[in-house]
Amino acid sequence: MNRVSVLRFLQENGLYVGLVLSIGLILLGVFPIRNKNPYVALIPPQRVEGMECRILSNPVRTSSGKYYRCRGAIESVEGMVNNTQITSSGKGVVTLYIPSQIVELYYPGKLYSRYGTADNHGKLFMVEQGARFYFSAFYAEPLDAPLSYTPPPTYYVTEARPLGFSPGFWGAVAYFRGLCRLEFKRLLYGWGEAGGLLLALLSGSGEYTDTVVRDNFRKAGLAHILALSGMHVAFVSGITLSLLEWSGKYLSQVLAVPAVVLFVWFAGFTPSLLRALICALLGVYFRISGTKVSMLKILCLSFFIHVVISSEDLLEISFMLSYLALAGILIIGPLVEPFFYRYFPALMASSFSASFGAQVLTAPVTLGTFGYLVPGGIPASLVVSPLISVFFTVGVVCIVLAMVFPILIPMLGVIVKLLYTFAVIPVNFFSKIPALEFL
Repeated sequence: MNRVSVLRFLQENGLYVGLVLSIGLILLGVFPIRNKNPYVALIPPQRVEGMECRILSNPVRTSSGKYYRCRGAIESVEGMVNNTQITSSGKGVVTLYIPSQIVELYYPGKLYSRYGTADNHGKLFMVEQGARFYFSAFYAEPLDAPLSYTPPPTYYVTEARPLGFSPGFWGAVAYFRGLCRLEFKRLLYGWGEAGGLLLALLSGSGEYTDTVVRDNFRKAGLAHILALSGMHVAFVSGITLSLLEWSGKYLSQVLAVPAVVLFVWFAGFTPSLLRALICALLGVYFRISGTKVSMLKILCLSFFIHVVISSEDLLEISFMLSYLALAGILIIGPLVEPFFYRYFPALMASSFSASFGAQVLTAPVTLGTFGYLVPGGIPASLVVSPLISVFFTVGVVCIVLAMVFPILIPMLGVIVKLLYTFAVIPVNFFSKIPALEFL
């Protein structure tokens, strides 16, 4: 291979080569993953007993249901140093485990006493992104992190005193977002289990999803449907493009961007949603500029941009699964398409090949993390994904109609519950297919 051939190869595939080299250097520790917001205060993190902090992420309920996990930006801390109680200003990000009775205090259908919350004079408070609290808490040793990464300090909250949202425009925006998420919970709670599933698809809040149904999604290899991902962004984008079809091909794509950004902002910037948003923005940019770029190259560019924005996401399982699943669809899918086209209609063959590709590349992470593989996930995705797409689309329309015409809420609830029943039946069926356990 002469120099010209090498240069031509690098020109055509330099992005892929750079991606592989970057991942290799990260795994070898040459490019270590650094905590961009380390804890800084006069009080050692192990001595902290209380803190003022601002919530940075959506609280996510743990598997036990006793706590919600989120990240917080500390503003000041209190603790004992040399037998003296002191207060220190501080900065940095910490991991918080907040008791469910504090987070869910104003959730519909939840009944708690005010134990664990300081008096707030009867005012509503929300444990949402942007909210400020004083937390009494105790330190917990964080789990070991790979790749020489120093994880943020971890605290279990025992008492919370709300301090309101940050003053100014962005504080008002955060308050409005939190209020909208709470009102969504109240509206969809009235639609029972169907509303719980719709809430999980729209906002990532799974506290109202039926436990048996959620477990069946996991057993059927469909856990990605309940975890906010690129599929949900595609739903929102598809609905928006259909509504704006009259405006033309390029203008509709431009106008769809605010809808996608609004959805990700409302649902929360999880690693998988951030990946999907970056890919969507890059795709629109290249289409408008008239530049033909393959989806695989867009995925590679998204990886580099994502790592620059939030390098800590590299350690998240959702980050790995999101990128590997799409890479599998783009790389493995076309390779196995001819095989599926021999035995299935074109639409089914395309769906089978995409599901197979995603399963193949995500298998190592799934196996290493959970210890099992779900072979039934491939046919399950083919059957359930279209039903969930219809449920999601009709559900969004029903929510809009319910907000405009509240009198229609009971009737709209019947429609949503009917679609929910049809969507859950195949999930329960495919959950009976046994998983392949390796650990």
